[in-house]
Amino acid sequence: MSLALLALSLVALAIGPLTAAVLGKTRWSADILDGLVLVAVCGMVLVHVLPHTVAVAGWTAIVFAAAGFAMPFVAERWRRGSDAGHRALVPIVGASFGVHAFIDGAALVEHGGQAHDRFVALAVVLHRLPDGLAIWSVISVVRGATVAAWVLAVLAGFTALGFAVGGQILDITSGHWT
Repeated sequence: MSLALLALSLVALAIGPLTAAVLGKTRWSADILDGLVLVAVCGMVLVHVLPHTVAVAGWTAIVFAAAGFAMPFVAERWRRGSDAGHRALVPIVGASFGVHAFIDGAALVEHGGQAHDRFVALAVVLHRLPDGLAIWSVISVVRGATVAAWVLAVLAGFTALGFAVGGQILDITSGHWT
């Protein structure tokens, strides 16, 4: 089952460029897709992931979740301030996406067959479509289709790497920090 989830995750990431081509310039259809995925992923996080995380890691999990939610907004506000801010954010954003993709891959590994693992895996698969769509939409316009395709391929590689070593990482890390 885990391998099927990895495949679905990679397919969902690859569907992003196809979705961008189908949606074209219609903003309303992209808004509907974004809204549906946002509601589905946020619902799973709020109902299943966050309560489990608080149960395992304590209330500090709320602080980390809030920081993770706020970070993109803070970075965007900082980036608007100057061109230097934009240049400084590129490697940070690139590394963040790589780490995020790696963690997504690790989250796809069935670990102990617990029900919350399936919800996390489903959230990972669901959010890969808007990930691929957003990355393609931004990078292909700014840097071209070839660079956008390479970025998606690298993220797929990080996802596969996270999947390959995810079980070992889950085994050696404590539940509190994981």
